[in-house]
Parts: sequence; C-alpha cells; structure tokens
Amino acid sequence: MFGERNVMALAAIAVAGLTVSASADMLLFSFEDGVEGWEYTGWNAPGSIAVSPLNATEGAQSLAVTVDISGFSWTATIEGFRGDTPKNPEFFDAMAAVLAQEAARPGSLAIAYDITYDPATIPGGTFLNNSFSLQGPDFRQIDGVAVVGLPDDLAGGPVTITVQEPLSTFVADPASGFYRLTLGVNGDWGRAPMTMYLDNVRIVPEPASLGLLGLGGLALLRRR
Repeated sequence: MFGERNVMALAAIAVAGLTVSASADMLLFSFEDGVEGWEYTGWNAPGSIAVSPLNATEGAQSLAVTVDISGFSWTATIEGFRGDTPKNPEFFDAMAAVLAQEAARPGSLAIAYDITYDPATIPGGTFLNNSFSLQGPDFRQIDGVAVVGLPDDLAGGPVTITVQEPLSTFVADPASGFYRLTLGVNGDWGRAPMTMYLDNVRIVPEPASLGLLGLGGLALLRRR
C-alpha cells in the first residue's frame, strides 16, 4: 500500500483535477511506511526486498533489493488494480491519473526513480532494465525501455543514479485494468548476493532539470 504521505499527495492532486504541476514532482514511493506494496518477483534468480536505513534519497528509508546470483532477472515489482479484489488501488489510481494527463498533453510527464549501488559489488558492464506493463482489452508490456550502463570508472563508495523515462514511451489504454512497474538487473558479479537500493519513485514534469543521457536517462546525484 502507499505510505500515508503518498496517499495525501494523491488526494491533493485529485482535488486539483488530477494533474501534476509543471514545477513540482508527484511522489509515488519513498518507503517510509514499509515496502508499500512492492514484492520480489523471483523471476530467474532468488532474492529478496526489505526496507533499509541505507542510501535513502527521499526520507530516511530506501528499498533494498538483493539478488542472490548473477545473470539477468526481474527483481522488485509493484502492481495495482481495482475490481472485486483490489491490489494497491492507490498506485492504480495514481498511474491512471498521470497517464490520462499525459494523453491530454503528450510529452508533459516522465517517471523517475533513484538507484544506489556499490561499484565494488556490481561490475561496470551491469545494466538496469525498467519494465512498465499496461493491460486493457489486450495485454501490453514494454521491456527494457530504460537501459542504463553503470559506469565502470566510478571508483569508491556507493553511487546514486537517477533513471528517468518519458511517459510518452508508453501507450496508455483508457481501458487498462492494471499497471505494473518492475525493475531488473543483469551482470556478472559471481554467485555472491548483490544489493541495490531503490528510492524516490516519482512522476516529474518534462522536460526535467536533470540532463538526459540517451534512452532512460542517467544522472549522477552524489557519491557517498
């Protein structure tokens, strides 16, 4: 479920006509109230997720995503839908609202999130995949729309990057029944577990103040 701050933000947006301001972000997840509906998919590699006090970029907590073996796998995921047995309905409502705004004003919004990783435990050839799925009368899934090469020349401690993807990348079906955001990782770090930290999942106005470096966008925020 959304944290209390996220629900309040969504309610404020609803009062304002379900729009994201041209000068303000809409926070979706900051993990201040737990995992907030996220799960570990277990697709292709064992692993886990847990709230962590480490490497937070919004608030005091992040979501630690641990993958036990190297190779490609889909990891943390959040999905929302309504109906007789709703799941994460606040997330569903938020995505329905922002995608409706994007449809009305194409090119106005993007989805963004922060990932923190330790170059000592993830090789430079590793990359991240962002998957966003929409379902309506037909199932539609777009994979690998935000492929970010992790720089191999960033030595030292943990590094935080921002991944950003324009919502215009996605095709919003007005009859969509659910929305899903899934993170993936691929690399060769041996069989030892690898942990990355997810935080500050948000909707931002386009064009954003962060410079985009190709599809997906990569911006170095800070070295810890």
